[in-house]
Amino acid sequence: MTNGFLLREISPYVPVISIAYILIPVYIVMIRGKWTFADVGLTWRVKSTGVAIFAVTLGLISGVIAYISSQAVIGSDPLSFGTLLLLLFTNDFIEEFFHRGIIQSKLERVFGQYKAIIFGGILFGLTHIAFDITMLLDTGLIFVFFAFLLQTMLGWLLGIIYMKTRSLWPGIVCHYLVNWLPSILVGLLG
Repeated sequence: MTNGFLLREISPYVPVISIAYILIPVYIVMIRGKWTFADVGLTWRVKSTGVAIFAVTLGLISGVIAYISSQAVIGSDPLSFGTLLLLLFTNDFIEEFFHRGIIQSKLERVFGQYKAIIFGGILFGLTHIAFDITMLLDTGLIFVFFAFLLQTMLGWLLGIIYMKTRSLWPGIVCHYLVNWLPSILVGLLG
């Protein structure tokens, strides 16, 4: 089953399901905990413009390399504009909001920034492995380990980007470009 077919099959349900991933943390952290939008990184103001530029550049380079090498992270099927827009919200925004804005910010208050990045990255890796475990097990346990390690390292990198910028947007853009730039380029260039 191709990535594009799968996305067309599930896309009508994704916005409904994803509402819970936003509303539950917003209720618990922002309403009950009295956090502001800036406390969870929902601000356009970045503390380090250089790190924000690095994040976007890294996403662009990773996406272009994935396109050129036909080794896309998720897939390289050409997707419609609507699907790509939906994926910006459901895939990248929600993951960054949940993992960096909520989990990392909470962990920072308990353990400090560096331990929060380490634990948050491990949780990011575990989350991705949990979603991909059936596919990964077909390739062998060593591949599962390396996939977990790669996802954890990406979680650490996105955690550092968030820590340095205090904004979710550079990480969201980087995450989106890594995941979906190959699909955009296939649609534009073939």
